[in-house]
This record gives sequence, structure tokens and C-alpha cells, in this order.
Amino acid sequence: MSNKIKIGLIVAAAVIVAVVFVLSRGEKSPYQFVVASRGSVVQEVSVSGTVRPVQEVDLHFENSGRVESIKVDVGDNVSSGIVLASLDVTEISAQILEKEAALDSAEADLSQAIKNLNSLEDSTVATSLRTELENAESNLENVKKQAEDALAEVYNDGFNSMNNGMVQADSSFSIFKNIRITYFDGSDADSRSVQLAEDSAEIILYGADLYNRSGADDYVAAANLDDSSENVDTALGQLRVALSSLKSAYSVLQEVIKGNLSKVSSADRVSVSAEAAAVSSDLADVINVMHAIDSQKITNDKNISDAESKLASAESAFPTEEDILKKEASVKQAEANLLASRAQLNKRIVRAPFSGIVTAIEVEEGETITSNDIIISLISESNLQIETNVTEVDIPKVELEDKAEFTLDAYGRDVVFEAEVVAIDPAETIIEGVATYKVTLEFVDEQGMIRPGMTANIDIKSDRRDNVITVPLRAVIRRNGDQFVRLLHGVNLIEVGVKTGLRGSDGNIEIVSGVVEGDKVVTFIEE
Repeated sequence: MSNKIKIGLIVAAAVIVAVVFVLSRGEKSPYQFVVASRGSVVQEVSVSGTVRPVQEVDLHFENSGRVESIKVDVGDNVSSGIVLASLDVTEISAQILEKEAALDSAEADLSQAIKNLNSLEDSTVATSLRTELENAESNLENVKKQAEDALAEVYNDGFNSMNNGMVQADSSFSIFKNIRITYFDGSDADSRSVQLAEDSAEIILYGADLYNRSGADDYVAAANLDDSSENVDTALGQLRVALSSLKSAYSVLQEVIKGNLSKVSSADRVSVSAEAAAVSSDLADVINVMHAIDSQKITNDKNISDAESKLASAESAFPTEEDILKKEASVKQAEANLLASRAQLNKRIVRAPFSGIVTAIEVEEGETITSNDIIISLISESNLQIETNVTEVDIPKVELEDKAEFTLDAYGRDVVFEAEVVAIDPAETIIEGVATYKVTLEFVDEQGMIRPGMTANIDIKSDRRDNVITVPLRAVIRRNGDQFVRLLHGVNLIEVGVKTGLRGSDGNIEIVSGVVEGDKVVTFIEE
């Protein structure tokens, strides 16, 4: 026999002797007991939590900008998708209209092209349209050739005017310089005025090595080496400036001569007038030929554009399968462009992501914001939840779909509501150094009296046993890893081993074996 069993027998015998002794003396029994009975054992986890909406969100604009409008007030009920606020969308709205028009045009082109392709099944129509297409192609080639010839002709005139003007500029500048040296080479005011006009014209005509600047003569020389339209255009432009400067210089000289008629010979005065007129004439020629070139370019562009339009019209009337594919691609591109613009518009608008209540508005109309700024806060209108944190000790007891009862501080402990566990976070949250797990409960029957932010006192019914033998937890003795209870049989006190089950939150515990209904279970012995 083991020592453990021996000790148990000795203790039991001692208890029996003590009971007999006490009863034999006729004294009041020192034992308090309960009669084992069947009932329900409920295990609860009691926690506190906060009522929260199922959905709550802080809304932002995706773009920065100026707030154009706030369309709601705090407390407003809003429907999902409704516009709550917007930035200035004038420019992007105009772009969307343009993209919509472009899409309409592309779709119309595609529709017409398909119609025209189908019409080609008639051989007579096909022959006629093919002839129109060939004529349009030939016409475009002729127009381009005519434009090329006409432009070459005016450039030839421009080339001649350029060289004639440069010759005149060289001659007139030389005469100007001789007149200045002959009559106005002193340090008086008139001489300085004429000298300054000469210097200015000279720099523009012949450049200035000191400033690494090319003169009109350099550009004219380059055009003579390569008479491309670009070189001729540049040379004419530089020569125009040079002749204009030389014309101004002659104007200065003529004004000075008027004040010094006796100083300048009659022949030189006539020469100065003739040269001034010649410079003005060549300047007018250069300006006219530049205008003629520009005008011819405009005319050419228009004629070619008209011919290209006729060809495009003929091509559209005589489409190929490849043309249809290209137009289909154009439609897809137009659709993509429109979607992109609408996406940009949506970045400037805040919409309600769900139906709910506006709880806060953080900006004002006219205010400039960034994409990080909170604009409006929104919570769901119904389907409130309770969020609570359960310690790591109690979390193993809690499972999804566990029922719960709770009260709200706002209404006192007499008003009881029902809820159900709908979510248990798998990751812990450390609160004041204790590992906890967030548990979410939904109301079984939500009532309008419940508001977000209320404090809830919750009893989660984590387990339940019905129709089982129950005894007070204090009646169970634990010794060396075993569990016992003391049964009162008449005057005899017997200690028996038991197997326990669920521990109830009311202080009772389930007895799985060792005790039967009706047993007197001792809960306390008076000393």
C-alpha cells in the first residue's frame, strides 16, 4: 500500500472519530453543507468596452488645392457616394468636356468608316470612290509642288534683296563715315552725336570682336555659302536691323547738317540725302520681301492643308480594314484620356464611402489644403459595435459567436442589452504592460438609444453546462494534484475524490464524477 493511500485512510479515520465523538456528546454539528443538485453552470468573462460604429473614417483629398465647397454640416446624414466637399474643378471640368467631345468625334469617325467600308461592296460605288481618292492624292502632290516652286521664287527675290541691301549698306556706311571725318571729327556735341550714330550702325553691320558679336555681313556671307531658307531668313532679319540702324544714323547726320549748313558743302548735302533715301528704299525692299516670304508660307500651308483635308475625306470614304483598326484604337485612346481626366476630377472631390453621419469638418471653404489634411470625419449610421480588450488569461475562454450581456453607464445596470462576439484579434495589444486581445461584439438587437462612445460593462458567456451536478467551488479541496469533497453520511464525514468540470462565474463548479444528486457536501467546518 502506498504512503499516499495510507495517509488518506488515516485522515479519513480521524475525521470519522471526531464526528462520532462530537455527535455522541449531543452537541450542535460543526459542519455546514449543501445538498448536491442539478443545475446550470455558466462561465463568464467580465470586461468593459466602448461602443463604436462599424465604420469610421477620416477623409482626405488626393490632391492639394483650394477648397471650393463644403456641401454638408456636422450631424448630417449622408448616403454612400454623395459629394461631401470639392476643390476648384473649373480647369479639369473643362478638360473633361474636351475629352468627351473628342470621344464623340472618334466614335462618329469609326461609325462612318464602318459604314463607308460596307458601301464598298457595291462595285460601282467602290470604283467612283477609288477615282476620287486617286484624284485627291494627285491634287495634293501638285499643290505641294506648286507651293515649293512659289516659295522658291520669293526666296530668290529675298536672296537678291539681301545682297542688294548689303551692297547698299556697305556703300552708304562708307559715305557716312567720310562725311563724318570731313566735317564732324571734333569733340563738340554735334561731332560726338554723329560719331555715336556711326558706332552703333557699324557694330550691327560688321559686328564687334570685343563682344564676340557677328554682324549682318557675316549672316549675309553665310547665306551666300548656303542659301537654305533658314540662312536666308536669318540674314534678312539681321540686315533689316542693320539697315534700320543705318537709316537712324543718317537721320542724326541730317539733323546735325541742318544746324551747320555753311560747314557742309552743297554737293555733300545732296549726297547725304541721296544715301539716306537709298538706305530707306533698301530697308523697305527687305521688309517687303520678308513679308512676301511669310505670306507665301501661309498661303502654302493653307493650300496644302485644304488638299490634305480633301485627301483625308477621300480616304475616309474609301477605308480599309487597317483604317478601321486605327479608328478603333483612336476610340480606345479617347476613352482612356477621358477616364484619366475623370480620375483627376475624383481626386479633387471627397465622396461618402458609405452611408453615415458627419461627425467633424476640419476645413473651411476657400482654405488651401494638402493631400495629408483631414477634411471630414464620417461614421456609419447603424450597426454599432462594442470593442473591448480581454487579458491573455481570459482570452482562451472566449470564442466567436459567444453570447454576451452588457449594460451601459448611461442607462444604469437595470437596462441589459445582448450582444455576440464577432471578431477576436490574433495579435496582442500591450496595455499598461499587460498583453490583451481586442474582441469585437455586435448587438443582437440594436436600439436607437445606443450612441457611439458610450461605456459598456460586458459579461461574455464563454461556456455553459446545463443539467449537471453543481457544488460551491469552496467545497472542493485540492491536495497533491487531486481534488476531493467531504460528504456527510449521517454522523460520518467521508472524503471522496472528484472530477470537476466547468467553473461558473457565480461561485459554483460542475462535478463530473464522485458526487451524486442529493449528497450532502460539506462547505465549512467550525473549529
